[in-house]
Amino acid sequence: MRKFVLVVLLWMSAISVFAQRDNQKWYLNGFGARVEFGASSNQLMGFEYDHFFRTKFDMSALVISNFDNIYQGCVIGKYVASYPNIGSRLRWYAGGGLLVGGKPMYDLNGEKTGTKQIYVGLTGALGTGYSFKKAPLNATIEWRPDLNFIYTHFQKNNANNERLQTAIVAATLRFITRNKLN
Repeated sequence: MRKFVLVVLLWMSAISVFAQRDNQKWYLNGFGARVEFGASSNQLMGFEYDHFFRTKFDMSALVISNFDNIYQGCVIGKYVASYPNIGSRLRWYAGGGLLVGGKPMYDLNGEKTGTKQIYVGLTGALGTGYSFKKAPLNATIEWRPDLNFIYTHFQKNNANNERLQTAIVAATLRFITRNKLN
């Protein structure tokens, strides 16, 4: 965990060196590619769509998968704010939402049973992002913990491994499709 915190702090420090002190041109809509990795992630990839309802409130819809047998969809509401005394192109955000997913079940030998497991839960988001000045791009890195609480075909021996997943880190690169009018 210390290594993760150190990497995030170094990343934020490096980006803040290049941040400028002009007003953020918050985007209205953004669509991009997302990659999730980490100890409790299944190395998922997918797409994310963002829409700002107000200057500081964003809703994200994402669909991610390992393109083999795990599929997940989330809707996350986020509070977005600029870092003080750094510049408004660099920002942090925090929020939460709902997730729905599906994956196959395995027997005690590690073989697929042919039964699909469906789960529903809560997800969180805590991250930082940067909008580029000369290109319509936005890049973010975030921590996204999941708490799954509804299962179909749930195995008792998997209970502790599947309910709470905290080691999920995601990186997203969005194309800004529409800038917000000032």
